Amino acid sequence: MNSNTPLGAPADTPKLLKMPIMGATRTALADAAEARLHYEQMLEIAGILTANEFCESKSVGAEGEPVRQEIYRVQTPVGVFHIMLALTEELMIAEFRKE
Repeated sequence: MNSNTPLGAPADTPKLLKMPIMGATRTALADAAEARLHYEQMLEIAGILTANEFCESKSVGAEGEPVRQEIYRVQTPVGVFHIMLALTEELMIAEFRKE
């Protein structure tokens, strides 16, 4: 599988994949429910992410309190999902959209 990082994009690497996911935002839960997935299925899909599905990363938030976000695009038997992981105090699934 090829990387989803566009040609010419900065050579950033995923840093959050090795961390345990501690929960999900209401938005991510609603996105998963819309795709007819429950929380455990969402965690299972997020748990199999690899560096090959990595699309981009960014830091957002207030000055002095940056939040690292990483976006992945993954093909599963039930469809393609865009998954955003966000690290504040704990690693959370912040977004879980089906394509």
